[in-house]
Amino acid sequence: MHSNMKELVFVALGGAFGSLGRYGIGMGVSRVAGSGWPWGTLVANVLGCLIAGFFVEMTLSTEIVSKEIKIGIAVGFLGALTTFSTFGHETFRLALDGHWGASALNVAANLGIGMISVLLGFWAARTAFG
Repeated sequence: MHSNMKELVFVALGGAFGSLGRYGIGMGVSRVAGSGWPWGTLVANVLGCLIAGFFVEMTLSTEIVSKEIKIGIAVGFLGALTTFSTFGHETFRLALDGHWGASALNVAANLGIGMISVLLGFWAARTAFG
């Protein structure tokens, strides 16, 4: 199979699993925390950032996975899991409904906790893989 076609297949498969993961996280978190605030998106984004920090650092410093798998996970899986389009829409709806504080808090929480999670993932990969 041609290299570009292999990459597309890995992105598609990663995207399918990432979107299923996003859906499962959203459903599970909504059952626990309710649906009044976008907790599921926050959890998916934080988890995705943590995985991204770990995976990118791990794969930059080792040859542990192929290029196709790297692309499938980084672009496909994490792209589908982290749901920034959903984040944008939910943040906009909060503001549109007059919940400006909740809208600002949603932005700050996703970005702030996301950056901390990337740092933790990076640190974990550095610790594990030197």
